[in-house]
Amino acid sequence: MVAPVIKALTTLSSLITVGFGVWRLFVPKLLNFPWYAYVIIGIGISLCVGGLMGITTKALWLLHTKRTVGVIFGHETYANPTNARPRYSPMLHYQTPSGETYTLTSKINWGKPFYEMGTEMPVAYHPYNPENAEIADFLNLWMLHVGLVLEGALLVVMTGVYALTF
Repeated sequence: MVAPVIKALTTLSSLITVGFGVWRLFVPKLLNFPWYAYVIIGIGISLCVGGLMGITTKALWLLHTKRTVGVIFGHETYANPTNARPRYSPMLHYQTPSGETYTLTSKINWGKPFYEMGTEMPVAYHPYNPENAEIADFLNLWMLHVGLVLEGALLVVMTGVYALTF
C-alpha cells in the first residue's frame, strides 16, 4: 500500500525537478524579450483563441443542421472599394424535405466567379430556420477559422524564435 504512494511521490518529485530545470533555462531569456515581442505574441494568442472559438461555434452549429444539395444559379456582384474590379459571391437554390425552396448567397466572395453555373454544392441548414444555411464545404465552413489559428500560431512561434535568438 505504501509502495505505490512512494513511487508516485518520487515520480512527482522528478517531474518537478525537470520542470524547474526547464523553467530556469528559459525564464531568463523570457525576461529579456523586447516589449514588442510580448505584444506580437499576445496578438498571436488572441488570433488562435478567436479561431478556436469560431471552430467550436461552427462545429456546434453543424451538430444541429440538416444537409441537402443546392445548385449554383448565379453570382451576386459587389463593388470593390479598393479597385475597379468587382467581387462575386455564389448564389444557389436549395430545397428542404418539406418542398420549400430557399436561396443562399455565400458569405465568401472572389475576384472572379469561383463556381460554375449548375454546380451542385452541399448545403447545411438549420431545420427550424432553413434560411440559416451555409455551403457545407471546407472553404466556406472552416477556412477563416483555421486561417486565424494558423496565423496566430505562426506569429507566436516566429516571434518566440526571433526573441530567443537575440
